Amino acid sequence: MFGKGEVLLLIPGSSMTMDEWEPNVLNRLAINHTVIIFDNRGIGKSTAGNKTWSIDQFANDTAGLLDALKIEKPVDVLGFSLGGFIAQELTLMHPQKVQRMKLMN
Repeated sequence: MFGKGEVLLLIPGSSMTMDEWEPNVLNRLAINHTVIIFDNRGIGKSTAGNKTWSIDQFANDTAGLLDALKIEKPVDVLGFSLGGFIAQELTLMHPQKVQRMKLMN
């Protein structure tokens, strides 16, 4: 979590780690947003756990991340590729957590 301003949650695509977001883009976003990047379950620095992987599970993981970070206000969400499916499911399952949603690719 870095930057300042309204929270912008970036949900990565399939097999994408948080290190693959373009640093220049992240820095520009962080001028006006508090940016959150993370690795989905079983990718990069996260563990796989023992639950079956599904879009629902990824959406619940993402909601749990927001809870763990104690973010109570709805956030803007940008989903890239598979992250777009997760963003949509997050919005349907946890509508109180999402202010706006943008889908890429």
